Amino acid sequence: KNPSLYETFPWKGLLPIPESVRNFALNWYNTLRNPDSIEWLLNFVTSNPAGVGHELPLRIASMADHPAGAAAFSQIIFTPQADLTFDEALDIVVENHIPTLLLYGREDPWIVPYWAARAFKRAQKGAADYLQLSPSGHCPHFETPKTVNACLLRWL
Repeated sequence: KNPSLYETFPWKGLLPIPESVRNFALNWYNTLRNPDSIEWLLNFVTSNPAGVGHELPLRIASMADHPAGAAAFSQIIFTPQADLTFDEALDIVVENHIPTLLLYGREDPWIVPYWAARAFKRAQKGAADYLQLSPSGHCPHFETPKTVNACLLRWL
């Protein structure tokens, strides 16, 4: 969620999308759903130096062709900040004894090990398990699917 976007375009993310937001959001969406943009972004967050190849970006781009794609994107980007912070949401998970698996790619440039370990420290008061996969980046389910599946099955 981006509070500064919400301040610029005061819209609560409800449909229909106002005209003041529609053109801006559609241009942004069309740039991001371009297969070349998707491939660049995925290559940025993967641990594989060879990159992700062309097939996955093409599959993602084809899914983004859904008629409601731009509206969904706009709702996600422009919705005001959530009522709960990530830490507050984790606290509720802990308080309610909800089993949780935190599964991270060690080479993830966005959720670096520090943040993953910090989340686990907070969640381990409850029923949480923490696994770090390496080599794996932001998308371990794509980069190391067999390992992710084995981890999930063992955890379940």
